[in-house]
Amino acid sequence: MATYDYGFGRETKYHAFAMDIDGIHFPSRLEATRYEQLKQLAQAGLIRDLVVHPRYKLAEKTRDPHTGKTIGARFYEGDFEYTDELGRRICEDTKGVQTPMFRLKWDLVRPLYPDVYFVVVTGMEVYGR
Repeated sequence: MATYDYGFGRETKYHAFAMDIDGIHFPSRLEATRYEQLKQLAQAGLIRDLVVHPRYKLAEKTRDPHTGKTIGARFYEGDFEYTDELGRRICEDTKGVQTPMFRLKWDLVRPLYPDVYFVVVTGMEVYGR
């Protein structure tokens, strides 16, 4: 992905600016802002066990039967995981643009983890506009 430095962050081809907060790298202001909101919810006791960039295995490591080459395990990486006040495990992905790769991984991960509520959070929900 192409990046540009305008002195206040790196811009990606989707016009998102990367930010670092608490030593954690966020590829967009949207994700960084949502992190700040979730931290406040955790401090207020409304959520617990906040994890940044949780990984969910989609496929095990395997070997290509024709070439013999090893194919590494494949993962979906969410933006956040936490337990809500009802005890549900929530995985959030903040999205400004839903790419075809995201939609593919999204469709693959949800049936594999039926105990997790997968949620897409948009800028409208984060910023209220």
